Amino acid sequence: MKFELGIKAKDVVTGFEGIITGRVLYITGCDQYLIHPPVDKAGKPVDPRWYDEKRIEVLDDKPLKLDMSGDPGPCEAVPIN
Repeated sequence: MKFELGIKAKDVVTGFEGIITGRVLYITGCDQYLIHPPVDKAGKPVDPRWYDEKRIEVLDDKPLKLDMSGDPGPCEAVPIN
């Protein structure tokens, strides 16, 4: 894994920033990471987006750690597109 889950990163092409919350590995080698941004100025959620590994720049390498020892509850659906 090139990037650790939980670090703050951005896509160098669009400037989209957030926390890396997911990773997918493809047979073709075009691995991607899911960047989950903070809420917008109105406090509404912004959809996370998948970016190719080569487009990602680390902004803060100290990962966010979540305590998932209890019941983690439901997770978001896996994207199909």
